[in-house]
Amino acid sequence: MKNENDTMAPLLRALSGSRRAYLSAAERTQWKTLSRAFRDAAERRRVFAEHLREVGPDVEPSRSVLGALRTWWMSVRDRLSEDDHGMLTVLEQADEALLDSYREVLAGELDSKHLEVLLRLQESEVREDLEHVSAHRRAEKAVRQA
Repeated sequence: MKNENDTMAPLLRALSGSRRAYLSAAERTQWKTLSRAFRDAAERRRVFAEHLREVGPDVEPSRSVLGALRTWWMSVRDRLSEDDHGMLTVLEQADEALLDSYREVLAGELDSKHLEVLLRLQESEVREDLEHVSAHRRAEKAVRQA
């Protein structure tokens, strides 16, 4: 069975990837309210990672992990530049990967009830952000097809 260190590092990487995707989307979108919402989501992910580092196990990503994250980010950045539909799809994918990471950590044995509560609250907020992005993508697709 994986321990907290084994599952927390991928979660922190997923938070970083999701944060970067939201920041890029905030810069790219022409809609001020959407840009603000994306910046807020990016900030939440930064705060989530900070809180996890405070209460969770001491995890620092290795250089190879950072290199893999950089490579992944380059491909995401390229897809963000395609169009609004592509941008929203990338955000959905980043948050779905993030939710998978939360589920994996929560499925393991956690040493702290406080950490479990924190993870569940964060997971809930990520799910709300994902629902918001999905609704925008569906609306954008409907407008495009009309």
